[in-house]
Amino acid sequence: MNQFKMSAKNFIAIFIISLLLTFQKTSFAITYVDSEKTNNNGDGKSWANAKKELQSAIELTEIGDTIWVKKGIYKPNLAPDESTDNPRKFSFYFTKNIFIFGGFEGNEMKLEDRNLSLNKTIFSGDIGVPFQENDNVYHVLLGSFINNLEQGLHLFNCTIQNGFADGFGYETYNGNSFFRDEGAGIYLKNGINEIKECEINGNKATNSGGGIFQYYGTLNLLNCNIKSNSAQIFGGGIRIIFANSAIKQNLIDSNSGQGIALSFDGNHIIEENEILNNYNLENGSGGGISTFSTTVEFHKNIIKGNIANYGGGAYFSYGTKINLSNNFFIFNTSESQGGGMIISSAETILRNNVISNNHSNNSTGGIFCSYVSSKNLFLNNTITSNSANDLCGGLFLATINSPQYPDDYIKFYNNIIWNNNIGGISNIPGSDIISSYYTSRDIFENNLLQMDSVEYTISNYNYINNASNNFHKLNPNFLNDYFISGNDNTFGTSDDGLQLQPYSVLVDKSVIPSFYNPTILDIKGDQRIQNVKIDIGAYEVKKDCPDYLFLSNSSQYESIYGANIKIESEKYFNNTSYFISGQVIELNPGFEIKYGKVFKMEIKKCN
Repeated sequence: MNQFKMSAKNFIAIFIISLLLTFQKTSFAITYVDSEKTNNNGDGKSWANAKKELQSAIELTEIGDTIWVKKGIYKPNLAPDESTDNPRKFSFYFTKNIFIFGGFEGNEMKLEDRNLSLNKTIFSGDIGVPFQENDNVYHVLLGSFINNLEQGLHLFNCTIQNGFADGFGYETYNGNSFFRDEGAGIYLKNGINEIKECEINGNKATNSGGGIFQYYGTLNLLNCNIKSNSAQIFGGGIRIIFANSAIKQNLIDSNSGQGIALSFDGNHIIEENEILNNYNLENGSGGGISTFSTTVEFHKNIIKGNIANYGGGAYFSYGTKINLSNNFFIFNTSESQGGGMIISSAETILRNNVISNNHSNNSTGGIFCSYVSSKNLFLNNTITSNSANDLCGGLFLATINSPQYPDDYIKFYNNIIWNNNIGGISNIPGSDIISSYYTSRDIFENNLLQMDSVEYTISNYNYINNASNNFHKLNPNFLNDYFISGNDNTFGTSDDGLQLQPYSVLVDKSVIPSFYNPTILDIKGDQRIQNVKIDIGAYEVKKDCPDYLFLSNSSQYESIYGANIKIESEKYFNNTSYFISGQVIELNPGFEIKYGKVFKMEIKKCN
């Protein structure tokens, strides 16, 4: 876990350097571009004398300069080697650290004067017959940089569309090779690259990286829409290899061949994205996101409605080290295994996640976690209402107990595993857990399990090793498990349906392993300890208490929810008593209240 944090910190430092470069360069020269100009003869120093062609403006810039591009559609008309014999090699080509802004009407003096919703700046690869993709350019934008500290593309408020990378062979520009079947929308090699508030849609690659392909260097992607791109091998939306990335607050939607694919080395921060409706039935592994041999911090994302043969929501595979917290993996589907996700020979920490309503048409609706060289830690997750047509609705767990892998383990603390099913049946062995292999290092402590304890046996193929203090077959009392996002239809808010009711038996019942950090927030962003202990599952119940309740006679009963209760009286009990939230309070036999006195029950204030 420390290794995850250290690598992420190093990357954040690089990201800050990139932002500082952005700030420092804004005072450099501005070159203006307007596609409505009758010719390209302007010097580009004003809107009145704007360049007509974007590539001409790029060639005029020095390192750190800025280009303002008026609304309109811009198409490349020159290859990076300045040849014109094969129009499909045409591309907007970058080798310097420059900044490009779109969204202008064509009369603005300041960036904040723009109306971005009305003025669309579009970079299109549709240079031939309109809407006929086989004559489109291989790459719409191409960035070829020598190093990773002083160079990079900085792109803001633009749309990149209609690249079609289906060629054979490659070109070499500025010392880097670019394959014709990769990186249809944006193809970047090296550099610290920044893409913000852009739309990348409708780009296709027959190999990898339909929308964006980053090879080496760093990609910072913020608040973009990556939609309806495709790749036949890896990364229909985004493909990153041997590179670092920060991917934050983006919509990654309806891409074919994975929404995001991360491979080989690199440190990645993936936060607050909506990864929706992506599908991967050709390559088959990971509909929303796939990773291989890389390090990832994955937090506060919504992974919903994705489809793949293996790992509908995600596929975390060999050599991946990933820390997942406060994510929603919901309504994803696999054709074969792992509707929610597959963890295969990876090192993972899952904390405060919701894995719900995922489905597999074959095996394991929720999480398929298996194979060798795996270390998997599950803390305070809610795994509910997942389903499979055959073999295991919720969790498939398997580690190899072999001297070759002496450190492998699966450890579960404080998780809710509830209402998962096989073919709609939730009360048969295997509906929640299949455990085909286990090690002496596995731990299964303080979880809610949907079956009676006697059902978890070797013969049922759901034996859980080192099981202790688990709750069995107790209704968790969710707020509304049929409506996960609540009435506001927003995930991670105070009305979410998978919150516990204040009277749930799971409130204040978590154990705290020695390595647990109790300051981590729950999936709503609330502090994990609201009262005495952490609650079981991904949500912490916030208490809502009255100030006082009064009893006037010795036969009265009161049910109190939402706080601990302190009792004080003229006639005292054997000792001062505290009643846990949800219990009924009964006055002791013989209890009396003196004439003119009031028996007072004081409710502690809630934090």
